[in-house]
Amino acid sequence: MARFRRLWRNRTKRFFDRNPRFELVSDAAKADTVVRTVLSKKTAGIDIDITLLLTGTGEVFTSEHDSVPASATGRDTGVKVKQLLKAALKRIPFYGTVTGRDGQELTFDIGASHGLRKNDVIQISGSITSNVIRF
Repeated sequence: MARFRRLWRNRTKRFFDRNPRFELVSDAAKADTVVRTVLSKKTAGIDIDITLLLTGTGEVFTSEHDSVPASATGRDTGVKVKQLLKAALKRIPFYGTVTGRDGQELTFDIGASHGLRKNDVIQISGSITSNVIRF
């Protein structure tokens, strides 16, 4: 498991380094959220749990669970862990700012590089009103 832990840390670092939406910090006390990854070896295979914990309260923000069969390779397990991590991170809401307005068009400081895709629905909240926009 120590080998997997080291491999997972390296892959996690690369994953977050490529994603401008998140910042990986070395001190958990300075993080907003902690990613907890648990692999449990069972007779039938390996159970995998990815949980996002809010640092201040320890509250579970979201949790993803799946398993791979006993015949799965380390690569198969790694792929499944990455899929679960991506699924968990997709549940985190986007926070951005409206940077411009021209008539009925708005400009935001977030976009495709942050994971937004065509047909995504965005809720814009402010001190006065809340609107939903479909791209």
